[in-house]
Amino acid sequence: MIIFTDTVIENIKEHIASHDPERGGALLGAPHTNIVSEFIYDENAITSSASYTPSKGLTNLIRQAETKNGLVYKGIIHSHPNGFNQPSAQDLIIFEENLSQNPHVPYFVAPIVTRGGDTGKNNDMDLGDDMFLTLFTAYRNTGYNGISIKKPDISICHSKRDIDIFIRSLNNPIHFENGYLKINGINHINTTIKDEGTTIEIVFPTNYPFAAPLILQGKKGNTDLLKMETIGLEWDFTTIDENKLSISLNKSTITLKG
Repeated sequence: MIIFTDTVIENIKEHIASHDPERGGALLGAPHTNIVSEFIYDENAITSSASYTPSKGLTNLIRQAETKNGLVYKGIIHSHPNGFNQPSAQDLIIFEENLSQNPHVPYFVAPIVTRGGDTGKNNDMDLGDDMFLTLFTAYRNTGYNGISIKKPDISICHSKRDIDIFIRSLNNPIHFENGYLKINGINHINTTIKDEGTTIEIVFPTNYPFAAPLILQGKKGNTDLLKMETIGLEWDFTTIDENKLSISLNKSTITLKG
């Protein structure tokens, strides 16, 4: 299974699904995870009505994102003409080249966006307006040249949606930032809430919302996680997913003025 954050899906809808075919961009995420948490639109790609070739400038943007946020390159997403939701021969060449140029990548994430699809398949996602994302991954073949294509399940981590619901549940607006927090050398999807003298860190696990996020509370400006208090959550599995975080945080002992 490959998990996409809801922020990435929103960006894919904005920059790819709502335009004519053969647009694309890069996908990144935390190392050693199956989560795609960042999308970089390739505005200088070489395109035609039936082909997409990543720009050289996209490589520089990928390296910048890897350095800034501690992420790793996961793959390329692009769109195809209506109904053609399979990798083309040119796509397969690009997949193999990317695996060769990035030996640290165990597999290449390669979704295709097109109009028309089959939502009955586990590797399809409905993007609305009859647009669909079909997920493929490319693997190096063992012992001989070439690649193997697989169709993994696809899922969404709705961290942004759930944070927005919680923020709206407060009486007054508060400042918050979505980003990443490094714990034990790994960057996790994270939201930082700052409210007068308090800082709250909400750290989302890879299996959210099945597992509760880690909640840390400390004095505003504190960057030492070891000096922050861990706040326990009552994680109710009978609550619908989109309300779990908001209800649990409002029941917790975190102190916010909002």
